[in-house]
Amino acid sequence: MSQLARDDLKVAFIPTFLSPKYSATYGSPSDGFGTFGTPLPMEKAVIKLGTVFAHAEAKLFMAGISGQGYRPKEYRYWEAQGSLAYRNSWLGAIEADSDWVQLTTWNDFSESTQILPYTDLGGASGTGYFNLTGYYASWFLTGKAPLITHDVLYYFYRKQPIVAAAPKAGNQVKNAVFWQPGKDIIEVVGLLTRPGTLTISIGGKEYRKDVDGGVQSFSVPLGEGTPRFSLSRGGDVIIAFDGKTDIVGNAGLPEGYADLTYWSGSGSAKGTCFSNAIRW
Repeated sequence: MSQLARDDLKVAFIPTFLSPKYSATYGSPSDGFGTFGTPLPMEKAVIKLGTVFAHAEAKLFMAGISGQGYRPKEYRYWEAQGSLAYRNSWLGAIEADSDWVQLTTWNDFSESTQILPYTDLGGASGTGYFNLTGYYASWFLTGKAPLITHDVLYYFYRKQPIVAAAPKAGNQVKNAVFWQPGKDIIEVVGLLTRPGTLTISIGGKEYRKDVDGGVQSFSVPLGEGTPRFSLSRGGDVIIAFDGKTDIVGNAGLPEGYADLTYWSGSGSAKGTCFSNAIRW
């Protein structure tokens, strides 16, 4: 750094750590700190702790935010609980007044952390994390939660339950290692203009929850079949649509490999997903 300064090249050194505990060791040469971002709901507390420490040292902090994490190449899995880890991490950065945010990562398919819209060969899609990014990024940058001007529902669920992810003879040969206990859930997140009733239907069962306006989350047990999501008010259905991929039972996917990816999508009254900062 001294040599670069002599050459009149101004640089900043901002290391990114897997844990804030390393910050003290590298405090002297650093202009700021960052965390890579673990896709667990508790990451909110890690981001807040890192921000407080960095600001106490008069340094900036970059919050690492990840939507989910499943590494087939290593058989490792982090339970994000649908969108909860992603939403919590954004709130941690917002509430702690972190200086920067790093999305970890935008397009890493080998670790299933991708935020950009994604599909598989079977036509399953994933747009939920991408669209939520517009809302929370606007909030982070402006310091004010965006005004919700129209109702949108986002869903998140896996194609198979945890028990179906066990190895199958001749194909997958290992069990995934879970950093936290896995949860078999179907989640719907509503960005709602006013109170209403969220409904998730799956496998002949119907679950309802009365919610207020704003950002609302509703999770139900994972079931076999194609989930259906709806929003109603006063007996009138405002939004209703099916998920884009089916959920299999305990026998697992026909190809014999585990897929612990959270697949996601969205719907609105017009059938087009609007996020207040991004339209997709």
